[in-house]
Amino acid sequence: MEQKKKEMKACYTPEEVLTLVFSNQISLATLRQAVRNGEIPSTRLGEGTRSKILIPGKYVLEMQKKGYCVGLE
Repeated sequence: MEQKKKEMKACYTPEEVLTLVFSNQISLATLRQAVRNGEIPSTRLGEGTRSKILIPGKYVLEMQKKGYCVGLE
């Protein structure tokens, strides 16, 4: 039986990146701080407490190519 490959999405939430790239080895707060510091590219949708952070799929793909990513092959 052929395994299905997971498709790369255009954007990921910080929670997804935490699992896919960092294998839950860092905290969500650390990941969000890296986003705020500009160490991880992101786009913020909305304003205030209801805003949503999205991280480009290109970043996840780059991390995968560098060997940091798990879960996508």
